[in-house]
Amino acid sequence: MTSERLFAYGTLMFPEVCRAILGRQPQGRPATLSDYAARQFKDDVYPGLVPRPGVVTPGIVYDDVLPHEWSALDDFEGPEYERWGVSASVAGHPVMVEAYVVGPHYRELLTAELWQRDVFVERRLANYVRKLNW
Repeated sequence: MTSERLFAYGTLMFPEVCRAILGRQPQGRPATLSDYAARQFKDDVYPGLVPRPGVVTPGIVYDDVLPHEWSALDDFEGPEYERWGVSASVAGHPVMVEAYVVGPHYRELLTAELWQRDVFVERRLANYVRKLNW
């Protein structure tokens, strides 16, 4: 069974991106995901989540993803990602969520670098959103 909660750690953390994909902004709360790393994709601006013991990834948990929205999210994420049920932490409490994790066959497309949210906001967000809205 699919959760109605999504852990977003990359571009989906931004309201502009959610509105472009879903047509609305789900309600979100700050969260973290332990033992996963958001690494930078080679030659692209977005991250991919991979299991990494000891790493904590910040993000947002959206509590109200509607059943029909999962297919739009799956299409947006593409074949590189698998949806996994994981336990995130919200205000120190565990919450079961769905998270998009890069599948094993696609992990060679990632760099060793962690994705830098601030760099994305400063240099890439506006152009990224413009492309989504075309």
